[in-house]
Amino acid sequence: MNPLIRKLSNYIKLSEADERILEGLSQTPTHIAAHTDLIREDASPDGVYLILSGWACRYKALPDGKRQIMAYFIPGDLCDQRIFVLKRMDHSISTLTPATVVVISAETMIDLTSHHPCIARALWWSTLVDEAITREWVVNVGQRKAFERVAHLLCEMFVRLRAVGLAEALSFEFPVTQTDLADTVGLTLVHTNRMLQELRAEGLIAWKGKHLTILDFDRLTDLSMFNPNYLHLEFEGSRSTR
Repeated sequence: MNPLIRKLSNYIKLSEADERILEGLSQTPTHIAAHTDLIREDASPDGVYLILSGWACRYKALPDGKRQIMAYFIPGDLCDQRIFVLKRMDHSISTLTPATVVVISAETMIDLTSHHPCIARALWWSTLVDEAITREWVVNVGQRKAFERVAHLLCEMFVRLRAVGLAEALSFEFPVTQTDLADTVGLTLVHTNRMLQELRAEGLIAWKGKHLTILDFDRLTDLSMFNPNYLHLEFEGSRSTR
């Protein structure tokens, strides 16, 4: 299934007509290399970016070269559906891996929300979830201990990937580098590596190359205080994590 349809179907039930309209958004994809800025801070946005394959991120770069990653975008994600209302970007969006991306025009987004109420409701829901994820990431960096930060992020990404059909049992592709991960959870590279080693030593994860398996989901959620309610997956929550 088209990843955007799969994602929005977790929030509300879409009609076949709605699905055909959403499928039509994906007809002109562009293949983008890894570590390529889709748009940079201070640039004028030319539309909304839809990720069909691969991973991307939202980030801010400081003048001294430090970077904070503030969101991961996976297949089915719109890189902020309201971004086209800005005259200038206040952050950058970059691919983390090779990706297939569609740029949806402002006119198309306005038409979707003006003339297709079911799609509009699903998109509003998706936006609220994006904001909820941002709040959770702030709590993660501000209040959780280093071990809990990394563990919580892994739990979240597993649930999000499962929701779009990209997790098998408790295994999924996790193609970020340790540097990316450090820039996400607000730790040094050395400290991040130490937390990953601790997760492995505790028998909680196995991470080889770009493939990650959660070995004890219940314990990982307990240790990280992960509660998926902020993801608001209305029709996904009943699926087993085992």
